[in-house]
Amino acid sequence: MDKSSLPTSIQRTPTVPSPSSTSQSILLAIGSNVGNRVEECEQALLFVASQASDPGKIHTSSLWETDPVGPSETPYLNGVIKATTNHSPLEWLGAIKQYEASRGRDLNAPRWSAREIDIDILMVGHEPLDYPELHLPHKEMTQRLFVLLPLQEVEPGWTDPVHGQGIDHWIRQAPSLSCTKTSYFFGGSSDEWPSRQGSSDKRAPSHPANPHNSTP
Repeated sequence: MDKSSLPTSIQRTPTVPSPSSTSQSILLAIGSNVGNRVEECEQALLFVASQASDPGKIHTSSLWETDPVGPSETPYLNGVIKATTNHSPLEWLGAIKQYEASRGRDLNAPRWSAREIDIDILMVGHEPLDYPELHLPHKEMTQRLFVLLPLQEVEPGWTDPVHGQGIDHWIRQAPSLSCTKTSYFFGGSSDEWPSRQGSSDKRAPSHPANPHNSTP
């Protein structure tokens, strides 16, 4: 997908600094439980495409509806995006924070607050990375079914580089949480990405994806 074909509003989103010559994979988790959740997830996908080194090689999971964790009462839509990047994890982190703020998220709100969009970096490349402000793989991803189930769709062979355990192990070990796979469209090939026209956020037919840890 040519970046010039992206909507004007997306082209104006913050961009990361000049890339290096090395391309590697990046895994990102997204979630929304404020406003039009589907629209927010679609816009997040377009944002990632605008930053990726090859927008034509982006893979997305289904969107999963999950119970909120913490004080929020509105269910989340969650998904995982896999892309390629020439940018460093810290460059991505800076661009993500700017993008989240541009969508109306209060970056100083208490933990687990409701949010228009939340984007977490899960992994960049295949090795653990440790910065003062960012730890990769994401320290809490193996305890979050709302991350693990969509991640399994995108990377069924994913293995935690810290503990050497595969994703099936972590899904079995994760705390129980209602995670329902929806029929919301969230990607496909780059030329089939969802239109921003007429998007609605109505509950779609769904089915439980993991009988051990999820409920209808």
